[in-house]
Amino acid sequence: MLSASHNIRKALKGQLNLAWANVYQDIGAQLERLMNKNFINQTPWPHLQQMPRYLKAIEARLERFKTQLPKENAAVQELRDWQQRLDKAFSQCLVHTPKYNQLESFSWALEEYRVSLFAQQ
Repeated sequence: MLSASHNIRKALKGQLNLAWANVYQDIGAQLERLMNKNFINQTPWPHLQQMPRYLKAIEARLERFKTQLPKENAAVQELRDWQQRLDKAFSQCLVHTPKYNQLESFSWALEEYRVSLFAQQ
């Protein structure tokens, strides 16, 4: 899992075509949410078990996005809108309240949506 994260971060730091910047920024932000320095403590066990699948989906996305850049950029914008709404809602509620728990559930549903968008076989 850590190896996959390292490889993804390394790929994001490679040669950057400006047309890919939007996608790279989205992947970098996703990776930071999934695997920040406290992810082991913060990630519920059921989602921690899914982490290799999420990382594999990111790797698949990195391999494929260049061939469908317009579609990818549209998806990035949609996800960015959802993430901004989610971040705003998180900032307006207390931790470990029912609302917070619902938002957390939604954030994991958003990860599943990412898998379906970018890595569905």
